[in-house]
Amino acid sequence: MVLLVERLLEDDLRLIYSLSVSGYQFQTVVIDYDGFLMDYMISPYSYFIYGEEEPEENPLYFNRIAVPEYWDIQGTGSGGEIYDFDDLRGRIFFAEPKKSAMSGR
Repeated sequence: MVLLVERLLEDDLRLIYSLSVSGYQFQTVVIDYDGFLMDYMISPYSYFIYGEEEPEENPLYFNRIAVPEYWDIQGTGSGGEIYDFDDLRGRIFFAEPKKSAMSGR
């Protein structure tokens, strides 16, 4: 069985918990991928982000992102920016990690 949810909201987490406690075997697919999913969930977008490789256990800090030689990463306090000399090549958006769905709320 496949459980397809648009956003991972509290009601969705309750349904996932209820189904798993009831003994159902299913794969949860989350459409609105925000970068933080539990290990047993997948997203269609994660394939394009990670490819066939597994994502790293811990998220990278903005200054640990691999960039070409002579490019620079600058923190702005609320995010980051990647520069190729004076040309802005990318933006980094910080995100708050969410609590585990099965841990306390």
